[in-house]
Amino acid sequence: MREHIERLKQNLSKTIVGKEQAIRLVLVAIFSGGHALLEDVPGVGKTLLAKSLARSIDGKFQRIQCTPDLLPTDITGTNIWNPRSGEFEFLPGPVFANVLLADEINRATPRTQSALLEVMEEKQVTVDGVSRMVPAPFCDRDSESDRISRYFSATGSADGSVYFIFDFRLSRCVGRVANVRETF
Repeated sequence: MREHIERLKQNLSKTIVGKEQAIRLVLVAIFSGGHALLEDVPGVGKTLLAKSLARSIDGKFQRIQCTPDLLPTDITGTNIWNPRSGEFEFLPGPVFANVLLADEINRATPRTQSALLEVMEEKQVTVDGVSRMVPAPFCDRDSESDRISRYFSATGSADGSVYFIFDFRLSRCVGRVANVRETF
């Protein structure tokens, strides 16, 4: 296991230079089955870190741009009527990814932020009374039996919140890194 962690750390460090604290937090979060909250101004590598993590584990990456008009079903998915089959079909939302980045989560309404709680805590989504498990990433590309817990990365911009991220939502995160950029 130590080898897997070291290879993942080295791989992320090739792409994300000078962000050792953020990389460490992300790795602690993924291997402990938790989530990470990365806070900083735009343009300092938060999205690149999440994308690089997904690529490193051969996982699917999805990004949500949180805005005040974002609805819970925009992130969880919804049932859509299929006229050919005469039935509703589930259209999965972006939470059905191995690595999810919720960008500027502080701009989403509390109702939408709450929709993420089930995914973060129970690793499932319930839409119209039907629960569906979300995928978990693999830490070893060669062995599907080596499963680890889902990783969720939430970012907030340091410049002006629309909504406050309540403490009970922050408690779902393994750690929090503020101002991940290097200061000179």
